[in-house]
Amino acid sequence: MFILIFPLILPFIFLSFNSINDLYSMNFYEFIFSFNFQILFAFDILLFALCPILFNYALRRWLFMLRKLNLIMLFVTMPVAIYMNYLYAPTEKIMGDVQRLFYFHMGYVLVFTLAFCVNLYYSVRFLITNNINYSTKAYLHAEIGVLFTFLTIVSGMFWAKPVWGTWWTWDPQLTTTFILLVLYGSYLVFHSYSIKFNVPKYAAIFAIISFIDLPIVYISVRVMRGISPVVFGGEGGGISPQMMDTLLLTLAAFFFLYLVLVDMRLRLDKT
Repeated sequence: MFILIFPLILPFIFLSFNSINDLYSMNFYEFIFSFNFQILFAFDILLFALCPILFNYALRRWLFMLRKLNLIMLFVTMPVAIYMNYLYAPTEKIMGDVQRLFYFHMGYVLVFTLAFCVNLYYSVRFLITNNINYSTKAYLHAEIGVLFTFLTIVSGMFWAKPVWGTWWTWDPQLTTTFILLVLYGSYLVFHSYSIKFNVPKYAAIFAIISFIDLPIVYISVRVMRGISPVVFGGEGGGISPQMMDTLLLTLAAFFFLYLVLVDMRLRLDKT
């Protein structure tokens, strides 16, 4: 289990040893959109994309053993994360209580990131082996990814309205996230038709092309310099240890949620 979650906690371990002083002096959103955080989170994505054997081994060999453990961990961490979000984490000085949406917003981001990385892996495996089971698994992970990308956008809209004064703006990060939703939503439709006409390899190729937008979502916030860095990087209270604890536990809860959803979807597909 430690091997499975190690890639997720590696960026935070790295930050704790290299940026501990800056961590608590930064504004909450300055930290989220800081260069170190995004580079390390990009490393997280790269690790899952380039080391899928580890993840695949966990799913194939440990799934039965982890099923009950994942459920237990989900039912333990999620209520605690909700409690910490509303009763433990302090109110952000600039945005107030609306900032609390961001903890779950980041959880949604984590889930769709993992889902699309695993989709990429199975799409590549399908092209190499021509094993239709890999195509099916790629599709199942894309379903989860599309759902949580949609939740990311919706939660971001509810968060943006009181902060930006509008439900939507064509900010580079928002736009690239919307494109991500359209791409993988199209992939789901394309995959269904490709199976019907017995040409699933084209859907796999489309999935690989669609994945290109995922790192762009993370890069856009710094390179394209849209509205997000201005709003989230403003002066205000620094990030507190309580906020960091809440964020990390929320990410852990959504990680277990992702594992449980994958297990349920795989079992449903076998029935």
